[in-house]
Amino acid sequence: MGKTKVLLIVVALVSLAACSGSQGFANSIEPGGVGDERPYVINSPAETKNRFGVEPMRTQMKTIDGVNVVYQYDQPVPSFDTWETREEGRNHMTLNGEWYFARDPEDRGVEEQWYSPLHDHSSWEKRYVPSCWDLYDYSPYHVWGEGYPFYDGYAWYVRTFELDDSWLDRYVKLNFLAVNYRCWIYVNGGYVEAHESGHTSFSVDITKYLKTGTNTIAVRVFRRPDFENYFELGDAKRVQDINALPHAPVDYWPYAGITRDVYLEGTDKVTVSKILTNAKGHWLQMYAVIYNTDARVREVTVEFDPGSGTGGGRTRKSIAVEPNTVRVVHQAIAIPDAREWSYAAPNVYRAFVRLYEGDALIDSLSVVYGMREFKVDGTKILLNDQQVFLKGTNWHEETSQSGRSMTKEEYDIELGLVKEMNMNFIRNSHYNRHPYAYEYADRHGIMVMDETENMWLDQAAVRNQYRSYGLSRAAVMMTTWNNLNHPSIIIWGLCNEVSYGGEYNSWIKDLCDITKAIDIQGRPVSWAARDTNDTAFHYADIVGFNEYAGFFWGKNEDLTSVLHGVHRRFPDKPILITENGSWSVFGVTGSPSQTGSEHWQAANFRSHYNQATAHKDFVVGYTFWVLKDYKTRAGYNFDSIGISTMGTVPWAYSRKFRDNAMNIGLDPHKAVYYAIQRAENPYTYVVEEQAD
Repeated sequence: MGKTKVLLIVVALVSLAACSGSQGFANSIEPGGVGDERPYVINSPAETKNRFGVEPMRTQMKTIDGVNVVYQYDQPVPSFDTWETREEGRNHMTLNGEWYFARDPEDRGVEEQWYSPLHDHSSWEKRYVPSCWDLYDYSPYHVWGEGYPFYDGYAWYVRTFELDDSWLDRYVKLNFLAVNYRCWIYVNGGYVEAHESGHTSFSVDITKYLKTGTNTIAVRVFRRPDFENYFELGDAKRVQDINALPHAPVDYWPYAGITRDVYLEGTDKVTVSKILTNAKGHWLQMYAVIYNTDARVREVTVEFDPGSGTGGGRTRKSIAVEPNTVRVVHQAIAIPDAREWSYAAPNVYRAFVRLYEGDALIDSLSVVYGMREFKVDGTKILLNDQQVFLKGTNWHEETSQSGRSMTKEEYDIELGLVKEMNMNFIRNSHYNRHPYAYEYADRHGIMVMDETENMWLDQAAVRNQYRSYGLSRAAVMMTTWNNLNHPSIIIWGLCNEVSYGGEYNSWIKDLCDITKAIDIQGRPVSWAARDTNDTAFHYADIVGFNEYAGFFWGKNEDLTSVLHGVHRRFPDKPILITENGSWSVFGVTGSPSQTGSEHWQAANFRSHYNQATAHKDFVVGYTFWVLKDYKTRAGYNFDSIGISTMGTVPWAYSRKFRDNAMNIGLDPHKAVYYAIQRAENPYTYVVEEQAD
């Protein structure tokens, strides 16, 4: 099919989506180029350089009372489940809303003190946070290489907020669910910390910077360009940062800015920082991470509550916590009435840890958990001792209207597609998600392979991460620590299509070891290898690889011999196809033999899925690439404004897109959507009856 016809179809679809409405900030200024002023010198924050046992952002693991606790910025990493909950005994303030925004193409902001409360920000643009600056001049017909989608370098976000006396003498954290990519944080003119890694939640202590009344927060954000010139693409023009993840252009759009929620949280100076859970066999293991930021010893009582509907009772333990130290308190609680979590019956419960000083409640924290056991048994995977097959899809966290700053409704629509197609599994390719995505999976019964942004690293980048910088290790630590309570997560994914050779095997082993040291639930680890020749498969609990037989190489039917070859090498390990798919242009039906047609894509899926399920004794899952068409700045889709058309629905898909399409007699789904929907899972999960 000619490129012109493809582009016309893409433009028509985007136009249909435009009729669906957009966020208010999306079209508020005229499109414009950024000229030649973009900085191409990459400056990593000096304060995040690696040292012995401590990774960037001073990320490290410490063993406290026999439990491995992850620290960042010299404090235990807190729970981010509080992004929306209002915990008893705590102050909470959302910083979502209107911020001042300005680009800084010449990087003058620090020198001119744009972070200062005295700086005049009144002439700056006003933008809603969370959002992606790529969309600030967004047009469905934006030209490749022009406007905010291609603005790289520095930009600033500034806002004020008011604090009353209730925040006095408290431990106050500033929590970001994501900023892409690097950021530097200032409060009331004082520099706080720097952060890098564009999809990881993080928290900084800002207690000493605050005052009652008006406070000012400023965030300086940096995004590296992918190419020196977006009109002259090619390997020679690629921009790389050896310390970054990913370190070079990759196959998804690097939406920039404060892309997820921001909020303040104030607690007593002794606080429940995190709860770790492990529930199986009608027992709940709870670990409360207690952090004393006070200058004096605090004697407190820790109350454990497994939550309603579990049949478990509350228990208490008294402890003394030394100044500026952490304690981990463990309690095992019988939960005789709890029901198992599964994708067929996603039962979840909310547990609490409450902190008392005398009779006074001084802090509390809750956590959602599920009672389930997931394990590898030879070449099988078992959920609650039942053999399961992972019928799943990859997906990118992105919509045409919101970029990576998705709304709850958009998550519901996207992840609802997974359930509509009778899938039970998603792979979070290739980065952490907003907490709401995990909460949705917990509540609706979607099993998850959670992944870190170790994407397309070459041997030099692997060597640097393993020997020198350690951001990949920090990312794995944060992924495991932040998300380990979610029952939906069944597999940890360490990387995607990384070049093997050199330090690769040692690097993989290190990531496996640190993940298992942190995860008290003992989930299996895997990754998406670039092919079946990966040299570190012996470290994997599940052998995972991407395969595109019949698309990038060979024929569809070649998959069977590939599967047998891997099984011969690893006869005692299960195999997971972490990616497979092909492209199609929405609306071009054609025949199964017509390359690029919807029915060609559907036929390719059926061939690969049937071969995978035919070997269900050692192939434990198939993961389609990809849920929805997506955008990329990698360079090879510039003639379709960066849209890769390998999804089950078009990139513009939304509730209104779907409704508008159906109103004019257009099916909003591709043919492969229905092929996946009809494909049978070789195993049926049986929900056991339980007496009330």
